[in-house]
Amino acid sequence: MTCNDAPEFSIIYDLEHIIADMTISPKGKERYVHKEHIAFYNSQETAEAAMLLFIEDEKKRLKDKEYYSRCLNYLIGERKVFNRPYLDDDVCTSWNSYTADGKLSQNYMS
Repeated sequence: MTCNDAPEFSIIYDLEHIIADMTISPKGKERYVHKEHIAFYNSQETAEAAMLLFIEDEKKRLKDKEYYSRCLNYLIGERKVFNRPYLDDDVCTSWNSYTADGKLSQNYMS
């Protein structure tokens, strides 16, 4: 198979965790929000199942109050992985947002 025979891209699903952390600065305690990559998956269903297992593990690891104060939501993004030289196209084509409990809150998958 040559590069010309390969499809332009494949799709993967990127699971990310949106978390809020507290830091101590000269101004006192500050809360900052950031994304934390968890893993890539080959289907949306696999990513959703893995997210639910991740949530279960995090709730066991952290106390409920700490989990819910730290965890804001989850994102599963549909991303293109190019098989040919990069095309000038957005890599993230669509995404879903989930609550801290793993319930779908916004569906932007096309």
